[in-house]
Parts: sequence; C-alpha cells; structure tokens
Amino acid sequence: MTNRRTIVIGDCHGNRKTALEILVSLRLERGRDTVIFLGDVIDRGCDSKGVLDLIMSMQREGLAMMVRGNHEQMLLDAANSGIEEDYLEFINNGGEATLLSFGVPHPSQIPSVYLNFISNTPLFWENATNICVHAGLPCKLVEPISAADRWDMLWTRTTWTDPAFLNGKRLVTGHQIKSLNEIRGSLATDHVFIDNGCYLGAGCKGGTKGNLVALVLETNELYVQPNIDGVPLQELPSKGASK
Repeated sequence: MTNRRTIVIGDCHGNRKTALEILVSLRLERGRDTVIFLGDVIDRGCDSKGVLDLIMSMQREGLAMMVRGNHEQMLLDAANSGIEEDYLEFINNGGEATLLSFGVPHPSQIPSVYLNFISNTPLFWENATNICVHAGLPCKLVEPISAADRWDMLWTRTTWTDPAFLNGKRLVTGHQIKSLNEIRGSLATDHVFIDNGCYLGAGCKGGTKGNLVALVLETNELYVQPNIDGVPLQELPSKGASK
C-alpha cells in the first residue's frame, strides 16, 4: 500500500461542486486516505445540503470526518434553543442559503439525520503531530484540551500559539480568511491556516482569495481549487456579519 495521507480541507461554505472538484484532484484511495473537513461546510453557498450529503456519505465509507465550525454551531443553536436572537444570528451569517438548500423555513425543520450528524461532530481532531480545529485554541498551559475551550475552538481569531500548550504539535485551522501567500507562508510555522475564503468566489483579489484549499499533513502539499459554484447574491454575508 502507498503511504497514508491525512488531508485537511478548509471552509467550503455550501460550495458542493468546488468541494467535489478538489476531491477529484486528490485521487482518494479507500484505506490510504482520510479527509478531515475543518468545519463551516454550510451557509452562504447554494448547496449546503449537498455538502453535508457528500461528507456523510464519505464518512460512511470510512473516507472522511468533520470537525464542527461556528456556522454549524449557529445552526444547532437556532434549531434547538427557541431563542429569536439565535435564529437571527444564523440568518445574518448566511443561514438563509442553508434553509433554501433544504427547502425549509426554519432550522428546526431540517431533517433530524442532518442535525444529529452535526451534533455528533467533534470540536477537534489530533494525531501525533497535528491538532486540527476550526478556529483555534486558547493556548493556556492547561491540559488536556477540553470542552472548556469550546468558544476558542469555534470562534477565536487569536493567531498566537504556545509550543508548550501544543506539546510540539502543529495547529491547523480554518475560520480566518488568509491569502494564498499567507497560507503558504504558514506551512513552515506551528500554526497553519487553510481558509482562503472559498465563498468569496473565483478570482477574488486576483485569485489570491476565493479558493478552496486542501492540505496533506504528511507532506505539506497544498491543493488549491478555485470556486466553480459561483456566489449567489442573496447569500452574500450581510455587512458586519461574523465569519
């Protein structure tokens, strides 16, 4: 068998065609490859349901798993809390596109198989050399990483890392949109960024943003796929919305 690969894919935000295209370019092999979707797979793009179907199918085949992003958490909160502010936060951050993809007027009406899948996603994944989490870690000298760090794992924008806290491992995150040059530059550091703002659409800032990025952890090889789904105007994030 050829060498195993662990492949981390950044925030795809409902762009199913783009996600499929990068998966094709990866030439995945069952038994060799594991794909980790780094959260924020829903909202803003036109086919959040399709992206979830894709990831759930890959997980059943033993090819993939997903860590939770803040957008998945907003969906769960809006679906379960009954609090109007939670619903509005979800809608104001691109949630309407997710509802359109499911053909329902409220998050609570999304079929339970999808809500259950998201509810069971972990907040982070790690192996002997890497920690993969959607947003980041607090990097306080407290072990182990736990649910107490939940806010940081979903929402933080802190880029500082503490090697002692990471115990020599590399941190790999999405959530914060970085240019391709910034992403490539981070590969030699202890904090790698892989969100290039796929939902912004192909050609954003001359192609330096608007791509879906995948990273092979074992080799530091990057795959960059321009957005081929397009950017539906009604799903663009509103002014002042959270990433």
